[in-house]
Amino acid sequence: MPYLELTNHQEYLVERLKTLASGGYMSEFCWNKGGSSKGRPWSDDLVTDSELIMHVFCSYLDWHLPAHPRYPDGKTFTSQYFVRTPDKPKLQNLTENKMLIHQSKLNPPHYQLITKETTYDMPPGRHNMFHTLLLFLHNIKTREGCMLGPVNLGLSGINILNVLDPIHGEAELKQTSKLYSPGAGGKP
Repeated sequence: MPYLELTNHQEYLVERLKTLASGGYMSEFCWNKGGSSKGRPWSDDLVTDSELIMHVFCSYLDWHLPAHPRYPDGKTFTSQYFVRTPDKPKLQNLTENKMLIHQSKLNPPHYQLITKETTYDMPPGRHNMFHTLLLFLHNIKTREGCMLGPVNLGLSGINILNVLDPIHGEAELKQTSKLYSPGAGGKP
C-alpha cells in the first residue's frame, strides 16, 4: 500500500495515523517529531508528523492522477510535484509542471513552494507544511483553473479545493500570497 511506503516502521506509522485521525483537528500533531509508540518515545529514526501528512497528501494525489509511462512506480504526483532533500528541484521541469513542493530541510522539516517565477519560502515552524500545501492548492485553483494535469481538484472532480473556501476568502488568500512573495520575505 502506497500510504505505508514512507518508513519501515510500519506499526508506528499505522498507530500514528490512527492517533492523528482521532480527536479533532489533528490535535496530536507535532510538526517536528511524532508521538510515542508502545511506551517508546519518538526518536529521529521515526518520521515526523509533517513528513507523514505530506506523504499522505502525495499518496492521495498519486492515487487520483492517471498512470504515466514516465513514472512506472505509480507515483505520478510525487514524481512530478514533490522533491525531498537531498534531491534538488529540477527547474527545467517547472515548464511542464509549473510548480512543485520542495522539502528543503529534513529535521526540523521545512517546505517551500517553487514556481517558475519564484520560491515561496513559508515561515518555519508548526504551520510551514500546511501553509505550503494551501498555497499549492490555491495556485492550482487560481492559475490552473482547478486542474492538476487531467484531474479536476474542484467541485466537478475530487473536490479537494473546498478546503480553501470555507476558511479563507479570496482576498485573504491573495494577501497570503503577497505576504510570501519575494519582496516580502520569500526567496527569489
